[in-house]
Amino acid sequence: MQQITNSVGTLIANPSTELKPERVQLELQSMPGWKLDLNRQTIDRLHEFPDSKVALAFAAFATELAGSGRQPISILVSGGRVGLTLHGQPRRGNRGGLTMSVLELAKRLG
Repeated sequence: MQQITNSVGTLIANPSTELKPERVQLELQSMPGWKLDLNRQTIDRLHEFPDSKVALAFAAFATELAGSGRQPISILVSGGRVGLTLHGQPRRGNRGGLTMSVLELAKRLG
């Protein structure tokens, strides 16, 4: 397994290594609004905007950002609300678990 350290030499997780639910919960403490769904191995968040135009623009942004990293995402838009669900990368026909890459995307999406 490849080990990755940050600029001060602290060991950090490989971005593609599947994380345990406890680690995901720990990371989510610094990410307001995101919640872990253990059954589906996903993280979810609801964003609310003043109107549907802004919501649709944000949904398009989220789609583009996820697509650039080949990250599976589900988006539900209803009026000014945008529901996001981030999934782990599929592996050999199975749903993959959550990784640091998934959490980094969530941070970028706010």
